[in-house]
Amino acid sequence: MKVAVIANNRSAILDYYENENVKNFVDGSIKKILTKLKRRKGITCLSGLSRDIEQNFCHICESLKIPYSTYIPFEGQEAMWPKPVKEKYHDLIDNAEDVIFSDYGSYSPKKIRIRDRLIIDEASMVIIVWDKRKTGRAFSCLNYLKETEDKKVIVIDVIGLTVNEY
Repeated sequence: MKVAVIANNRSAILDYYENENVKNFVDGSIKKILTKLKRRKGITCLSGLSRDIEQNFCHICESLKIPYSTYIPFEGQEAMWPKPVKEKYHDLIDNAEDVIFSDYGSYSPKKIRIRDRLIIDEASMVIIVWDKRKTGRAFSCLNYLKETEDKKVIVIDVIGLTVNEY
């Protein structure tokens, strides 16, 4: 089973994630889901390694000794991030079971979308961390997931602090 996580990483969700209660809820929910799934053999996690939530997903995988693969949308994804976040990013890449570059060259929103769809297509379960906005990566991925009926979807709502399965 391959489990992915996708989150809006624009300022709105990061503001919520900086709230200790929200961060603990999101990370705790992810850890609980992965712990339950770990009982099955052959679990692997997939991450786009965007800041904060997706990187913490990989740290949770490491703590549970679950292998993960990273999907990088373009070279230099981390170029504008603060140094500590860049270092964390490179450590996660070094520890990944596999690193997939979905494109090369510089940033474009299209490359993020391509990366997200590759992750979704590869996953059998997708965890979406969502702030209920009708824009952004999480919303776009939820819409894409509606086209693929063979995926289990879990939505972690950072506004209502709920976890819902679809």
